[in-house]
Formats: sequence, structure tokens, C-alpha cells
Amino acid sequence: VEPITKNPMEDEKKKDTAVDTWSEEIISIDSDEEPKIIYEPSKVEKLINYMLCRGDLASKELSVKPVTLLGLFRYAERIDVALLIFGIFLSFLSGIAQPALGIIAGGITNSLLVYNTTSDEFYDSAMT
Repeated sequence: VEPITKNPMEDEKKKDTAVDTWSEEIISIDSDEEPKIIYEPSKVEKLINYMLCRGDLASKELSVKPVTLLGLFRYAERIDVALLIFGIFLSFLSGIAQPALGIIAGGITNSLLVYNTTSDEFYDSAMT
């Protein structure tokens, strides 16, 4: 009887390179023994953190990779997406309405300051 010195799966490994069938490392499933992966932000993320006055986050190494924007909505349903789109549409309307109301209020204030409130000019300027 001769001792086995080579891996019996080695021949299969040469045939099929896409699948790794042999590993000498035994990976533990316990969460306590998992290797700690440290996530370091990219240069773009660091730049954004500095621009948003979050310099402490730019130099900090995180233990978990942050979730991407699309990753936040991975489990969103149709009603969630519809509500998001509706909210974005209403925020655009609010952004348009605020300056419009400022212009209208400025016109009213201007007509109150310039014209006498009992004159016909005041009535005409208030209606236009």
C-alpha cells in the first residue's frame, strides 16, 4: 500500500477550471470566528464627506460597507415606488410655488406702499 501524496481532486480541477472543487481551508460558519472586513471609503466618497463637512467619516474605517442608494429600495413594492414618485412631484411643485408666492406677496406689498389705498390706481394695481 502506497501513501497518497497528491490531491485526488487535482485531476478534476485541471479539467474544470471554472469550479474550485478542492479547498484546504475549512471555513467556519460561526459569526464569532469570521474574519473582520474593514471597509475604507473610496476617494470620491472621502471628497463628498469633506464637502459635506463630515471629515471624521472620511478618515474613519467602517466595519460594514454602507448601503448604496439603490440598495435602500431593494425590497420596495409598487406602492412604495408610487409614493416616492408622488412625493418627488409634490416637492417640485412646492419648490415652484415658494418663489411664485414671494413674487405675488412682493407685488401686493409694493402696491400697498406706493399707492393710496382709497385711490383707483391702488385698485387697478392690486387686480393686475
